[in-house]
Parts: sequence; C-alpha cells; structure tokens
Amino acid sequence: MNVAKHIWNRFKLDNSGSMATMFAIGSTVLLMIAGAAIEVTSLTKAVTNLQDAADSAVLAAAVSGDEFDEQKLKALATDLAESNLVDNFNLSLDRTDSEVLVEITADYQTIVMGIFGYKTRPISVQSGSAFGTGGKLNLALALDTTLSMEGGRMSSMLDAATHLLELMEETDSGKGNVKIGVVPFADYVRLDTAFGGEDWIDVQADHYSSWDVLDEENSVNCTTTGSGESEVTNCQVPVYETKTALITWVGCMASRPDGNHKTAAFDDEPFMGNAGRTTCNSENNIVSPLTTDFEELKADIAALTPRGKTYLPAGLLWAWRLLEEEQLFTDDTIEEDEETQRVLLLMTDGNNTASLNGDSRDSSWDGLYHWGSSDEDYNRGKADALTIELCASIKNADIRLITVAFEVDDDDTRNMLNACASTGADFYDVDARSLGQAFGKIGSGFSNARLTL
Repeated sequence: MNVAKHIWNRFKLDNSGSMATMFAIGSTVLLMIAGAAIEVTSLTKAVTNLQDAADSAVLAAAVSGDEFDEQKLKALATDLAESNLVDNFNLSLDRTDSEVLVEITADYQTIVMGIFGYKTRPISVQSGSAFGTGGKLNLALALDTTLSMEGGRMSSMLDAATHLLELMEETDSGKGNVKIGVVPFADYVRLDTAFGGEDWIDVQADHYSSWDVLDEENSVNCTTTGSGESEVTNCQVPVYETKTALITWVGCMASRPDGNHKTAAFDDEPFMGNAGRTTCNSENNIVSPLTTDFEELKADIAALTPRGKTYLPAGLLWAWRLLEEEQLFTDDTIEEDEETQRVLLLMTDGNNTASLNGDSRDSSWDGLYHWGSSDEDYNRGKADALTIELCASIKNADIRLITVAFEVDDDDTRNMLNACASTGADFYDVDARSLGQAFGKIGSGFSNARLTL
C-alpha cells in the first residue's frame, strides 16, 4: 500500500508530460508562423510576376495599334508570368480610343494553406497603357558576347534581343521608321572585311608573325583554373612551341591613338583595322550596321557566339558610331530632327577585364591593342575610367543611353552602369528570368506607350 501511495505521489508531482505537451503546442504554433511567412512570400512573388506579365502584355497591345492579337498577347503574358504557382490563367483585353486595358486572373496554388483545405486562392491584377504615337528611331544594341556569357546567359540574351526586335518590327509595321544595328563586343569589335577599302579605315598590312604557344602535352603538372574569360592554365615545368603564320585582316578593330580612342567621329582620323595577333579572329561576331531588315537582324542575333574578354569601351564606341550623323557603313545621312530618337542600349554581364596597351602611336603600327596588363585590377581601373568618360560623351551627344546589368554580381560595376544610364529609369539590374521582361519594356517605351494603371 505504501508503495502504491508513493507511486501516486510521484505521478502527481511529475510535470514532464505537461512540458512535452506544451512543447508540442509551441512547436506547432512556430511551424504555423513559419509556414504563413513562406505562404506570404510565395503569394507576393506570384502576384508580382502576374503584374509584370500584365504590364508587358498591355504595353505590347498599346504599341501594336488596331491589329493586336488577343491570343498572341495571352501567350506573351503566360510566358512572362513564369510561375509554377499559377493555374487557370485568364487574360482579358478592353480598349478605348486612347488606351488599352488588361486584366489577368489566376488561381494561386497554396503551399501551406493546402493542409487546411485551401488548395488555391484567386488572384487578380490590372494594367493599362495609353497608345503609342510611333516616330522615327535609330537604335544601336551593344551586346556583351564574351566567354562569361557561355551557356544559359547567352541563350537568355538571344531570346531577349529577338523579342525586342519582334516588338520593334510590330511597332514599325513596315513604315521604315525604325532602324536597328547590333554591335556584339568582347575585347575587340569585328567588322565585315568588305569595308577594308573604305577611306575611313586604315588596315594593318599583312605580315608574318611568330609567337610562343604553351605545349601542354609536353609540359609538367599543368592545372587549369577559372572559367570563361578568366580561365588560366599554369604548369610547373612549362614547355613552349613557336608558331609562325601570315597574319591578315579579318575585320578586327583596334583603337585609334592620341586621344582619338575617346571619340566616335571620323574627322579624317581613320579607324584602325587590326591585323595583329590578338584574341580576335575570323570566329568573332560581326557588327550589323543600322537597317530596317528585321529578318536579317534576327538571323545575325541567332548566330552570335561567346568569344574573348570584356572591354566595354569597344562596344560603346562602335555602337555610338552607328548613330553618328555621317554614316560610315552606308551613303545615308541620319536625319537630325526632333522626331528621331537616337538610342544606345548597352548590355553586359560583368566588369572590364581588358584595357589598352598604351595611348600614343607605336612605331610599328598606329593602332592600340586591347591587351592591357597581367594585373586585372589595373586593366579594370583603366577601362572603367574610359567607360565612364565615354558614357558622358555619348549622353552629351544627345543620345539616350540605356544600360542593362545582366546577372552582374559586382557592386562597383552595377553602380558604374547605373551612372552611365541617361536616367535612373534607363538602368536595368536583371537576372535570366527578368531580362526578357526588361527588353520588352524598353522596346515598348520607344513607341511612347506608357502605363496608365
């Protein structure tokens, strides 16, 4: 009996079960709070994606005038939503004499609330845009095609640029008011060799050159570090072989000396056709001068491949030259009037990694190479300073400058691109998901269409 009483007394005093129960209840509450936070974050993202899709769709409708295709716009908005948390997607369009309205509704697929029987939640967004007025446009696209763009980045950029061309083609509707050129750049820019005989270009003479190449097969303990344009091979005991070849001009362009590398105008100072031994060769992408042939431009975009290092001044200078009043590549003269917009769009995925080998004329050849130094910090500092100076000159020439930082993870480079843009609204900091949306908004903006809702 005493034993039974003792056990009963211990049971009354034992609160371990209560603690366990309280812990279980507390844990459940914490999990519910965490789950609610996840749900709110996910829902907010879904609504944001849906709003971006509505804005892009309504701008596309506004610039397409009377001929807009509701099914095509619905497909565009669906692609732009880019969220696997949205189902039963529905888009409706309405228009007045001055604007077009879009409403998108969808079912948001819950993450946590589904446990309690709420598997979906309806969401809805609206957007409106005034119709664009059109107008003349000369647009130069300076597109980073360096080795760091290999893979998914290159694919995203090609898709975004093609989407922009399609939007501009639809906006122009065959009027011939929109001219676009493409400057794919790395450490060098390459022109079509057909321009070699023009009086504005000085082509370096064909010549034999000898250079040493690492013979990795016969070297000892070689390791490769980095990737893309930062890839480097070092060997404990390197062995080199000497190669000699006839070097001819394949369209690669060096920089002009004596301060002329900072200006776009010809001014009787020929541009430098580099036939020297550099990273630029016959596989580098070729500049597409201003044209109204959108099919040709789309083919040129589709053919772009990653090459070389990053030298932003090369892309800026040659894109600027496409927009000069006195055209190099044709007999045309760009009309200087208030109706014609001149726009330079610069897109890059990283910081400068090359710079000029000097500033003044060389005894062997007048052009400046984009070799730089083995010191990456030196290259970057020198090229960044020139980039900032060129951006200011381009804007002073009454050219609208739009900059796109594509998955740039360096704060200094993002800040530089932001400062380069004509306005805060002309700077875009994007990833692969939002690059196409940014190019779509840029293209819609050229037509003077604007969001009103």
